[in-house]
Amino acid sequence: MMRCPLCTHASYTRTSRYITERTKEAYYQCQSLTCSCTFKTVESVDKILCQPIQAQPVDENALPPPEKRTLNRYRRYNSILPCTNHTPPRRSRQHRGAFPLPPRPKQPFPWLASLKLRVHA
Repeated sequence: MMRCPLCTHASYTRTSRYITERTKEAYYQCQSLTCSCTFKTVESVDKILCQPIQAQPVDENALPPPEKRTLNRYRRYNSILPCTNHTPPRRSRQHRGAFPLPPRPKQPFPWLASLKLRVHA
């Protein structure tokens, strides 16, 4: 879009063609119904501000060999290499849960001794 040189309303491209790789010729028409001016422009590249970085080829022999990695049973990569003898520390039986268990009473049910139960043999 370019502004009309006569009335400064918006004007849109009707047709265009490249004269050279960096120069384009375009025909515009004003969108104002009272003006409808048609004019020609020449657009060109004046200066390149920033060019893309060219990738440099890498020699495959210069790269280090890839790190050996194995998947664990959860299909995740181990942070510890399989050649190390790493075993996690074992917890005692008493502390397997989130909180330590209270000490067990010597007699499981103290009220049971006060009852006189007959055992039929």
